[in-house]
Amino acid sequence: MSHYKSPGPDGFPAEFYQNNWDSIRKDVTLATLDFLNGGYILKGIDNTFITLIPKVDSPSSIGDDKPTSLFNVIYIIASKVSVNRLKPHMNTLVSPFQNGFVHGRGAQDNIIMVQEITHTIRISKYKKSGIAASKIDMSKAFDRIR
Repeated sequence: MSHYKSPGPDGFPAEFYQNNWDSIRKDVTLATLDFLNGGYILKGIDNTFITLIPKVDSPSSIGDDKPTSLFNVIYIIASKVSVNRLKPHMNTLVSPFQNGFVHGRGAQDNIIMVQEITHTIRISKYKKSGIAASKIDMSKAFDRIR
């Protein structure tokens, strides 16, 4: 994780966690394990800032910007551990015939879809039965297709 990337909603960049690891290791580990083992995450840890980064010097349309999400570092840690746990099982979870490219849909459409999915998960009465969502960086794939 890069030291100097923009901080997420909690205001702490990765460098803060790396420089203060001896003091915060126990709390970060407990928060991550609570999420991984029980599906519980501290309030606000899953908050995200979505910002637009210009791809060109003088952007004139929304397509000239790349949407970027800024996450809290604890959320990134929990996500990376989850991904590493799932990697060995991906061949059985995702069919080789599935793909993320839907004709006529741009990367910006995915932002709206993610907001709707996370809203549905938050208000769902089935939270305890195991609803999950995963983040996939579609912007690079869509940029290459176009």
